Amino acid sequence: MTFLKYFLISTYIRQISLTGNIIARMNEEEKKIFRQLVGMSNNINQLAKKAHQERFVYAQIDFEKYRNEINVLLQQFKMQQLKK
Repeated sequence: MTFLKYFLISTYIRQISLTGNIIARMNEEEKKIFRQLVGMSNNINQLAKKAHQERFVYAQIDFEKYRNEINVLLQQFKMQQLKK
């Protein structure tokens, strides 16, 4: 955690010294997409556990559903990044 704090501070200092401008890492829409991706990753971890406990065939449908949803969110996130 200390490294993460150090990294954020060093990034801030580098950005302000080079440009004088600070660009937000993520806007509200990007944060929303990111939270959805985190939630889906938790669901996928639960599905992986289920797949190990049961036969994989039963979990495959759920994996495909989440894969498609994640692809949509990643595309939305990329579009947000391109707008910057």
